[in-house]
Amino acid sequence: MNDKMFKDGGFEKAYKEYYIYSFENTALGAGAGNIFSDVTVRMDSDADFEVMKRCHVATSNNMRVRFQDDSYGRQFQNASLDLRGVSGTKLENAGIVDFGISLNNFMPFILPRPYLIRAGTTYTTSFADASGVANSIRMAFHGAKLRPGKALWKQNWKAKPPYDYTTGSLSVAAGGTLNTQISIQIDAHFLVQKIVGFRNSGAPALVTIKTGSIDKQWMDKAVHFDNLVGNSQFPNILPAPRLVERGGTISVSIQNLSSVNAGTYEIIFCGLKLF
Repeated sequence: MNDKMFKDGGFEKAYKEYYIYSFENTALGAGAGNIFSDVTVRMDSDADFEVMKRCHVATSNNMRVRFQDDSYGRQFQNASLDLRGVSGTKLENAGIVDFGISLNNFMPFILPRPYLIRAGTTYTTSFADASGVANSIRMAFHGAKLRPGKALWKQNWKAKPPYDYTTGSLSVAAGGTLNTQISIQIDAHFLVQKIVGFRNSGAPALVTIKTGSIDKQWMDKAVHFDNLVGNSQFPNILPAPRLVERGGTISVSIQNLSSVNAGTYEIIFCGLKLF
């Protein structure tokens, strides 16, 4: 996508739509920080992607990481980096616990400036365990797809009151998957700006979100609950909004990763009604 799309004066305008790409290695071998495993993700061909935030969930945060945009062979560091310095994680994983916040706080690493990854190209993230034991990593790149045209939500709406849509409290059996759907009221479009909610301890989960009858995905693959859902004090503030048209639906799938514990989950979409 040409950068001129964002300029006035004869060029088509564009808008940003929230999206997530995930880089996962759930069977990372034990090491000393010098044996790297590549995880390569192909960007969808429908739109360029602007990455703005990084966050992760890992068995141990003691690992090294490298980033490369394969379309240019461009590397983003002079040497491998300690994962803890360049990707956010929930506070419990950072060793800070029990001070009045729920399990799923959301504290991503924010890039110094957004970086554009071209549609149809690949991006590689390389991980190396440094803890000396087998590891597991799920990293999410939060950002926006760049869409041509003018965003519907940038029209002159008469009123834009805050509003929340929730999945409600959902119970998912150990190892089970639950699919639910939120119906958007017919009176107004809904502009999602934050994602918050709750899950109980001992029941991590994967989440997939899509909207509309055409199954418009919000991510390239299921995202770990802790890489997506924040709380009232540490919400997932979307780097770009996501519009759900009036009368539409938000479909949510939750897969409980625990083989032992049942899970309780709630996901709340916070935003504005557009009248």
